[in-house]
Amino acid sequence: DELDGRDKEDELNMDELDSFLLAFRRREGFTISEMEHLKEIFALEQKGAGSKEDIDAFELARVLRWFGIGRTPQQTHCLIEDVDFTGKHCLNVSAFAKLMRSLLQAEAQKRLSVFNRFVELSNEEGGVSLSSSAFHSEVDGDLMLCRHLEGAIHAVTGFAPDKGMLTLAGLGEPGWQDHDGISWKDFEAFFKRYRDLHVEWMAHKSGFVPGEVNVLQELFNQYDADGDGHLDSLEMRHMVAEMVPEATATNEGKAQVIEWLPSAFSDERFEFDHFLQFMRKCYDLRDEKDIKMEGEVIQECGFSYSDVEALRSIFSGALSYAGELEFDSLVEIFHRLVELRPYEKRNLEASARQLHPQGRAVLRFPQFLLVVHKVTSQNLLRVNAAVERILRSKQEAEVVQEPPSFFQRRMSRRSSSVTGGDVSRRNSFSPG
Repeated sequence: DELDGRDKEDELNMDELDSFLLAFRRREGFTISEMEHLKEIFALEQKGAGSKEDIDAFELARVLRWFGIGRTPQQTHCLIEDVDFTGKHCLNVSAFAKLMRSLLQAEAQKRLSVFNRFVELSNEEGGVSLSSSAFHSEVDGDLMLCRHLEGAIHAVTGFAPDKGMLTLAGLGEPGWQDHDGISWKDFEAFFKRYRDLHVEWMAHKSGFVPGEVNVLQELFNQYDADGDGHLDSLEMRHMVAEMVPEATATNEGKAQVIEWLPSAFSDERFEFDHFLQFMRKCYDLRDEKDIKMEGEVIQECGFSYSDVEALRSIFSGALSYAGELEFDSLVEIFHRLVELRPYEKRNLEASARQLHPQGRAVLRFPQFLLVVHKVTSQNLLRVNAAVERILRSKQEAEVVQEPPSFFQRRMSRRSSSVTGGDVSRRNSFSPG
């Protein structure tokens, strides 16, 4: 549109080129139709952020699912901080476009790296004869053996590709299975078709990525006691009691589940796809509660903004598929500073179970904040002593830069940290 009415059809003058580049930059390299699609999905998930023009971390997680990108709210919070320079912790549509460009660019770089790695492997295995269809044929004719295509897609996406989608994606190149090798250009075209199919698949799976679907299938099978592929009324009551415990404890919880279930299925058979819809509602409700509780915990514990973001980064780097910190991962975080003794691990596990609504030894981010506050403010698990040794060794080595560790910063402010009676009750455990 920016080039309508130009002087010549087959060339641009300098003013026209400037106009084109400015428009292209404003759209972060997206075409007009791509930008309109981004805006459409952005508007669909706008609900209650800082202003009607913004989305928050919870809403961003929902938006990204539309593009086949699975992220927890904690991970999307970190993404927002990378592109938000306003301090609102929200994104407007322009910042969202910038974020999408960054994510897609990072994936493109990963695809190239993976392709080159499998080209090297193909060459080690004897290589592929040069083909005129190879994208780099005029330079070096790099081709990847087609038998490595499934492994390459797995390396890029992080999960095993669906063989049916691989076959459908290959239909764009008739007889591709019979080729010895695939060029970079063909690999890019193949991956685009596969990604389009993957996005469509995720939409039918309530926004869950394949790894999550596999885990949820195992969970569904546990509730499907008779193995007939659907849950009867007794099996559903068991499932609801475990997945939404508040439904059996409060009238509000019962009303919530009653509202969810009719939208999940329209007949008497509660099948796996219905289960996925139900679990998406459970996860979204849980995430909303986390965001609210996080603000309360930050105020109670006296964490600074930098403290919270440092801990969020640590937490996000160790998440399970369900957005939770498993107990082994929690131990590993503290193990970077000190090797926990058996009784310390037992007490730490007891604390995690005490904080979890169903008594499981896993932590969501607000509970993780509570555990860290207790450990650092009361010098449990010998963490502060370990940090002192690290600081002392750095000083002796004449290291002048400030250590970036959260625990080192927190320990230096230990005397002024806010303990709070409520926090102690919610996370009362002793290493002894």
